[in-house]
Amino acid sequence: LDYAFTDGIHSYITARDAFKAGGINGSVPEGLQFHTFPPEQLSDIEVGLKSEFSIGDMEARANIAAYSGDYKNIQRTTAEVISGALLNVTRSAAEGKIEGVEFTGALVPFDGLTLNGTYSYIQSEYTSVTDASAGAILAGSPFPYTPARKFSLGATYETEIPFGTLVLNGSYAQQSAFSTGQTNASFVRSIPGYGVLNFSVDLKDVGGAPVDLSVFATNITDNEYATGTADFYNSPFGIATYTYGEPQMYGVRLRYRFGQ
Repeated sequence: LDYAFTDGIHSYITARDAFKAGGINGSVPEGLQFHTFPPEQLSDIEVGLKSEFSIGDMEARANIAAYSGDYKNIQRTTAEVISGALLNVTRSAAEGKIEGVEFTGALVPFDGLTLNGTYSYIQSEYTSVTDASAGAILAGSPFPYTPARKFSLGATYETEIPFGTLVLNGSYAQQSAFSTGQTNASFVRSIPGYGVLNFSVDLKDVGGAPVDLSVFATNITDNEYATGTADFYNSPFGIATYTYGEPQMYGVRLRYRFGQ
């Protein structure tokens, strides 16, 4: 449902259903429990407001949304005794709740300069587990790869100069720590939060030609941070590895647009 209060203020409410396919545990004989597992299901509702307005001589934009989702048949791997054998099976192990709010905004103090920012907050938790074997690994465990907070700030300045269009762009993005453990049995339980600062200088349509030149710097503070992990520590391999973000980099890009 959508409703426009004015040309610059728009509200909406939406409901959605989503699923992740179920499957078969090939190690479990047909006809026994856990031979198959059902699809995950997520049903959510979102309300939001999108707006464009002026603050004195400044143009502004502000969008905000809040959502709440019910998560059922969450698939996790548990150890189950089946026909006298201990097997790791994927199964429907829990239900959960995901709630949050997101904001994006922008200001144009004067022609050519745009300031923007974003913020999001997510609260997620398992609300119930299917049985004792699922509870042994999930009870009290946070949702994986779901940082509670993220924000970003940025500025862009664009102006015409004799050689083309000059664009200066700077941005900083940060997120809080987040869990990486699919279950309480995971060895690597979380990854610290991190922030990244980037800057670029672009010259578009150099000399009137379809050529763009860019000088950039990413991760200017040379922050060393992990973005993910492959955790095989509590297995015969005994190994846990990290995936790291890109290091500090400087560079030049040249682009030619064909057909112009």
